[in-house]
Amino acid sequence: MNYYYITGTSRGIGRALAENILNSQNNFIYGISRNEAITHSNFEQITLDLANIEKVKNFTFHQHKDAELIALINNAGILGIIMQVGRFELEEITLGFNVNSIAPAILMNKFIATFQDQRCKKIILNIGSSAGRNPQPSWSNYCSSKAALDMYSQVIAEEQKDHDPAKRINIFSLAPGFVETNMQKMIRKTKHKDFKNVGDFISYKEFGILSKPQEVAEQILSIISHYEKHTEVLLDVRKIEKK
Repeated sequence: MNYYYITGTSRGIGRALAENILNSQNNFIYGISRNEAITHSNFEQITLDLANIEKVKNFTFHQHKDAELIALINNAGILGIIMQVGRFELEEITLGFNVNSIAPAILMNKFIATFQDQRCKKIILNIGSSAGRNPQPSWSNYCSSKAALDMYSQVIAEEQKDHDPAKRINIFSLAPGFVETNMQKMIRKTKHKDFKNVGDFISYKEFGILSKPQEVAEQILSIISHYEKHTEVLLDVRKIEKK
């Protein structure tokens, strides 16, 4: 049996990914999100607000003695308020880092502590962002918190080299490209005075550059299925050949 723990399964990439995975009866998903959106015999909803770090600290993974694969996909993320530094309420800064960096770090720590010694295929796949690798004005919290996720992933990859290959956990941080999600809709509604590059994102929609969540979900599953072909920790969906 293959077991997937996926954050943010109520919409967007997370929901598309879960629906794709559930096409096989050999897969079971634990969906971690604030709202339940999927009903399936092989899907269990875990209601958890990733912004509430005290609640995240209490999360525990199950034991899966029959597992062929155990995967953690940190998909949930938040763009937050779009504005320049100096204008934020402190809570807005905390929120972005809690959801995008701290909660995923806690889940990864717990995942490794729980499954490190289990002999099966184990993968952590974080949904990062090209914004974490290229600064975008008015996105300081998002860019920085996604950059932290990238670095955390790279450090774990270095640490895993010290483990027995049969027990090693494979980890990737994937920039999914421009995807038509609620985040993109919010960006396009931003006023130019708050985000000078808003016109670029409006043009991405107008010229059909945005990918569908289902397309990115297929790419994610391809990475998991062929993980041994990817030697780099930081991946960009736009640079991966489609299967």
